[in-house]
Amino acid sequence: MSILSQRPKLTVSTIVFLAASLSGCAAHNRPGEPIVDLQGTDPAVYSRDLAECRQYAGEVAVGARVGAGALGGAVLGGVIGAAIGDSRTAQQVAGAGAANGAARGGLNGMRTRSDVVKSCLRQRNYRVLN
Repeated sequence: MSILSQRPKLTVSTIVFLAASLSGCAAHNRPGEPIVDLQGTDPAVYSRDLAECRQYAGEVAVGARVGAGALGGAVLGGVIGAAIGDSRTAQQVAGAGAANGAARGGLNGMRTRSDVVKSCLRQRNYRVLN
């Protein structure tokens, strides 16, 4: 009997439970979203201002940061891999470095976008709580 045949099977109720749990998480603010005190604020005006601030934040070049991070990570990983092993090790560590660099670049870009939205809202006199 193989290990795969001993693996527990997903039941419909398990899948429904997992889907409901994940959708509950998604219903809350997305990571990086501003939390704003809206007391005394016209919701229509806030929605318009938030949309405009998000448009400004869209100018942050996240894709370029991902690419730059991947390139930097690949170079650094390749150098480290070559120093500790052969060309195969260098390729493997360069690949891992590229993946890590791309992830870091993407997270940095998304954090910057979030900061732009929050700064924009503050400039429009909203009380941003996070």
